[in-house]
Amino acid sequence: MDNSGALVVKCIGFNGEFNKSFATVNQILKVSVQSIRSTGRSKVDLKKGAKLNVLVVGVKKSQKRRSGFSFCVDQSDAILLGASDGKPFGTKIKGLLPKELRKSGNSRLLSISAGVL
Repeated sequence: MDNSGALVVKCIGFNGEFNKSFATVNQILKVSVQSIRSTGRSKVDLKKGAKLNVLVVGVKKSQKRRSGFSFCVDQSDAILLGASDGKPFGTKIKGLLPKELRKSGNSRLLSISAGVL
């Protein structure tokens, strides 16, 4: 969903939680990069097999809000974060981010995204 260069990532764990089988919006996961975009102009040093954190911003399962509004996306989306500092790898986010990210203090992500859903 961002322009970091990673195409496919694989979940290898949940941060601080055990016996979890699925992720929800606004949750941080530990992932391994499975495939990357093959362009030479990427400014980010990202390699296949790198272990990073991601913030889940969309899941296939329908998410329901208190207001009764529910939303879902076609495929699960995540944004790559740095392993130590938690800042996003990419400089742009393509697509809309859910409103729930505003409450958790991720204002940097909202400012570089296309909009809020």
